[in-house]
Amino acid sequence: MTSTAAKSVLRVVNYSLQNASPRSSRIVPKFDTRANFFDQKVRLFSTSFKSCPFSQQNDQIDPRVSTASTPMSTSSGMSKSSAKMSMRSTSSKFRTRSTSPSFSHLSSSSFELKPSIQSTTNTMNINTDVTMTATTARCPLGFDRSIEKTFNENSPIRSDKFRLAKTRHLGTKEKVLSFDEIPAAKGFRIFGASWRLISMGGAAFLHKYCDSLHKELGPIYKEKLGPTECIFLADPNMIRQVYQNEGKYPKHLVPEAWLIFNEVKGIKRGLFFMDGPEWEKRRHALNKVFLNKSLVSDYSEAFNQVISDLINGWDQLIPRTKEISSIDNCVSNNDSLALSDGEQLGKFSNSNPTEKLDGNFGFVDQLEREMYKWSIESLATMVFGRRLGCLTASPTYSKSTGDQKEECVHEFVRCVKDLFVESTKMTVVPAKVVSKLNLPIWQRFMASAGRALELARGYVEEELVIKRGISSIKSKKSGVLMTLLKKYNIEQDELARIVTDLFLAAADTTSHATQWAFYLLSKHPEIQDKIYQEIKSAVGEDGYIKEEHLRLLPHVRGVIKESLRLYPIAPFLSRILPHDIVLGGYRIPAGTLLCTSLYTTGRDDRFFWDASGFHPERWIRNRSATSPREVINSHASIPFGIGVRGCVGRKVAELQMQLLIARAVQQFHIEPGKEENIEIKLRMITTPDEKINLKLRRRKADE
Repeated sequence: MTSTAAKSVLRVVNYSLQNASPRSSRIVPKFDTRANFFDQKVRLFSTSFKSCPFSQQNDQIDPRVSTASTPMSTSSGMSKSSAKMSMRSTSSKFRTRSTSPSFSHLSSSSFELKPSIQSTTNTMNINTDVTMTATTARCPLGFDRSIEKTFNENSPIRSDKFRLAKTRHLGTKEKVLSFDEIPAAKGFRIFGASWRLISMGGAAFLHKYCDSLHKELGPIYKEKLGPTECIFLADPNMIRQVYQNEGKYPKHLVPEAWLIFNEVKGIKRGLFFMDGPEWEKRRHALNKVFLNKSLVSDYSEAFNQVISDLINGWDQLIPRTKEISSIDNCVSNNDSLALSDGEQLGKFSNSNPTEKLDGNFGFVDQLEREMYKWSIESLATMVFGRRLGCLTASPTYSKSTGDQKEECVHEFVRCVKDLFVESTKMTVVPAKVVSKLNLPIWQRFMASAGRALELARGYVEEELVIKRGISSIKSKKSGVLMTLLKKYNIEQDELARIVTDLFLAAADTTSHATQWAFYLLSKHPEIQDKIYQEIKSAVGEDGYIKEEHLRLLPHVRGVIKESLRLYPIAPFLSRILPHDIVLGGYRIPAGTLLCTSLYTTGRDDRFFWDASGFHPERWIRNRSATSPREVINSHASIPFGIGVRGCVGRKVAELQMQLLIARAVQQFHIEPGKEENIEIKLRMITTPDEKINLKLRRRKADE
């Protein structure tokens, strides 16, 4: 290429400067040089190419562009006539939707021209990078080396909220912004709490508050919650970076209120409160038990027995044909039933006690309570190797003793609920201040936390007494408690702390995750039908579903993944990194609290097709052609966390949930108790803002 081509380069630059549009100037980076071929640095702003005068066919220059108007001149020591330009065309490295040879279809495109020039006696090599920030197209002069599409010109996203995508600058480094430059939530604050958050309903609606800020400030922003400054992330790539840099001993946030409680009571707690080598040692032992697939599978039949009791109890809520007839007569002959009589019909209808029944259906109007009992009973069968009697009288105890045990479970459930409710309130108000003032919120927290730990520890210590042979009570399986005690040499007192906290965590999380799954299933009978067809193919209509059959029920696994995407039990996962990290172009110092906004990422259409819809098929690998598109980025939904500090009970919870959902769908048509949608209300975890009720019908008619 001759010096004419070199002049063409200069005229492109000149033409761009003349037609520069200042409207988007602040999103275009600097243009830099290495040699003195150019007299000065040039900033190149957004340029309109609606009437580009350059032809791709013959490299001719429109005479309207004057060479005299260029602000740049060649070096005095270089001959123009002998100058040669060596240019590399790398158009094959990128893809474009347009095959037009001109820029006439663009409006307000931006170019970044960065010549890197090496001067010799008679030659000149110019390597150019061009970055265009708008709809991409082929440049007629071949300046398409690194064209990147960043966002469409019609996008509603404001350009000043997002920086340009990374580009490689020869001789320069990408600028990393400081921590202080991270977008921050602004507004009036009361005792450290945002007035905007308070106006939205307080800490119970923190997920919606953070979601609104992400939409306003972008995928990364900082916010001060109580005494703690936190960085919120709603980008899967940033989330992946965080977990890749969590270190050997990952640290997470422990609520300040819980730490103060431990200090006041003078007690040590379980795995959740451990860090460093102590945590690693105990976590390794628990992994050998709770993340051991074969060992967990050994307890699948025990889980199934608990489910059988739950399903049988639900089946009894549905009246038989004769019962329906007698109730109809009772209702028609006694229009003014007393409330006490109406309560007798409550198990058949939870709306009007005198409502006439229209078929074989019954209501589960205490689903949360049922799920708690099922969750605790299932975990006990694995940990203790025996039943507690939450759902039916345990063979270990008499009926009266079993009733007392069930009442203790209900008290434990109430305490756990209150514990998390009060903890949530203290995420926006400093717990240290609340505790020193001994406010009612602190008194309720101390009472509920103390009683919940007392009840849970009582179960554990009772089991340890039994296992030592002091009691004559025997069971077929010893449970993993004794495995941890003997095989891994964990002291009895420490083991009691670990298992106690395990019950506190598992009872709340597994029960609510399953609640949300049933809620979504009740609103989507077509998904139930797909599951039922899979069940019939696997075991037949009346077959007994076992753990080995679950691999044949992909829709069951899809339901669990999809419900946890829409209703992540932990809407925020936290990490505190041991070293500095750059996220989204900002330098974040070590020790900063980072929170992943899973509620936001899980409902983002950029990461999931029809993100607000319920599509379990998206998680099925060998799905049909008509199924929803695949998951775009799996790091947008990580309900159990990832890495070495992910949920230790994941395999146990997934097995329990899959068995229960499959067997419930096999037995019943599940319908919502009420048609209105139920929203999220946080109490550290994702819970419904009102009771979830289910309406059940038998799949098989009465014989």
